[in-house]
Amino acid sequence: RRVHGENLMQANNERRLSSNSSDESSSATSVVGDPVDSLVRRTQSLSFSHISQHVRLFSNTVKSRMSSFKPTQADLDEMAWECVTMVSLSGFLLKLGHQRKSWKRRWFVVKNEFLSYSLKPGDQPIGLVKLNCQLRHHFNEPDHVIHLEFSDGRELSLDAVTSEKATEWIATLTEAISWAKRQNNRNRHYSNMMRSQSSIQFNTMSSSPSSCPSPPALPPLPDLFDFEEEMAAEAERLSKLDKISLLDLVKRLTLPSGATASFAKQFLSTYHLFTDGFQLLEMLKERYLIEPDEEWPEPKKGRFLSLVQFPIRLRVYNTLRMWFELYPKRFDSQLISETLKFLEDETDARLIRASTGLLQGLKTKLLGFSVTEEVDLFPTVDVQPNTSILSFTDSQIASHMMHVEHALFRKIIPNELVGTKTTSHKAIISQFEKTSCWVGMLILTESNPKQRLLLVSRMIAIAEQSLRLKNFNGVKEIVSALRDHPVQRLKKTFEDLPRDKSLALKNLSEIVADEAGFSAMRAALRREQPPCLPFVGMYLTQLSHANDILDTVVDGLINFKKCESIANILQVIIALFCDEFVM
Repeated sequence: RRVHGENLMQANNERRLSSNSSDESSSATSVVGDPVDSLVRRTQSLSFSHISQHVRLFSNTVKSRMSSFKPTQADLDEMAWECVTMVSLSGFLLKLGHQRKSWKRRWFVVKNEFLSYSLKPGDQPIGLVKLNCQLRHHFNEPDHVIHLEFSDGRELSLDAVTSEKATEWIATLTEAISWAKRQNNRNRHYSNMMRSQSSIQFNTMSSSPSSCPSPPALPPLPDLFDFEEEMAAEAERLSKLDKISLLDLVKRLTLPSGATASFAKQFLSTYHLFTDGFQLLEMLKERYLIEPDEEWPEPKKGRFLSLVQFPIRLRVYNTLRMWFELYPKRFDSQLISETLKFLEDETDARLIRASTGLLQGLKTKLLGFSVTEEVDLFPTVDVQPNTSILSFTDSQIASHMMHVEHALFRKIIPNELVGTKTTSHKAIISQFEKTSCWVGMLILTESNPKQRLLLVSRMIAIAEQSLRLKNFNGVKEIVSALRDHPVQRLKKTFEDLPRDKSLALKNLSEIVADEAGFSAMRAALRREQPPCLPFVGMYLTQLSHANDILDTVVDGLINFKKCESIANILQVIIALFCDEFVM
């Protein structure tokens, strides 16, 4: 009985297998002539054996299509360019609203032919447009306003705030718009090609893979994916170096991704500690003349020109502009001539707009028209010791002192306070000594005790008015005279001072005291809104200490940490009295 049952099961299995094979052959006959997308849809409801048969037919169909299409070298180049991101830029811009005509700050990102924007970096985009548009600029608007006009009548208005930033965005958007046009042309070309290929009949194709011709061997894509990684690695390496060569400093200053504004200011304010203007200009020239390798394929050369060469050249122009605008007195006639020769001989067609302003400024300075002497509205006057001040109010005297000293402060070149033999700060030091000596002599030469007491009270009141005017240098001048040893010997006069004047003198002395590196005066300066007139001796002491404690060049490498500390002190000085006082 068991043997009989096994024979029945074997017979049933053979019958089932024969029926399956007949179904497979019939289904194979019915799908040989189907298109590829029909084959894919049919596999969703078939058994495993049917799916295997359809996979073989799908492979044969693809090979047949590949054999009928032989790409040209131009097609292969287009494929290589399509595999990489050719245009890339991101940053904050101001965007004009479509309904509410107000400017709002948005984070914009350009990727190939697309422009997207979000509230801040990392957020999901709230707008995305394909750059099938034209770039426009209205003549009655500033040069940093950009307009994108689309074929459907829409207009996107952007504001880059500065001309340098606008130049970079205009160049990138121009490339992105060209990239979008190439994409559209290529898509139309491939659509036409595929429509012509769709007329091929697949029903004559054999189901055997071996009978189909093999597809043509495509050349390997060129190595186009390394520039972003190399630039990011180079930027990270340079940012971590405490002791660095001059060449690496120039590279960091002109990175394609852009150097920070703080680093650029630190470098330009302290480069005279380890080099001169002519050597710096030569290194910027070498950086500008960077070229791709001649052995690279054309797609890789194009990517290098777009992502590396053009941004570096733009950074060189921005560095020269910042150098000239912040420190024009460092450009003598010879350095200006060398810079003009470089700009006129090596002007990139993509950077004509960026170089126009710089060329004009250098030519104007070379001709001597941009050099104007400052006229002091309140010239310094030597006051005789017997001059009476009782005919002037406290505010008048304090205001005059502030204007005289502010005019002298404006003549100081902050970055030359260290590492040079400049005498731009000698005038304010001399004025400090004259004013302090005048206050002391005015008190000591007065023989009448009551008149002497009145003079001391007036001087304390003038110091209080100077503090209200944020003239800490004037406060230090008067307090130094009142705390001088010969004046302090007048004990009877100071004992008879009114209580409010005694407390005011004590408070003023604590503010300008030199304990703990003038910590009280520094705290008071931080609480005030610039412009202020600080005591310049406080910063001269700090700069001298920072310059002498460490060497600038060690084993041929620059100690840029020292330069950073010096530059930070100089930036504080510039921020305090770079603006005009408003009375």
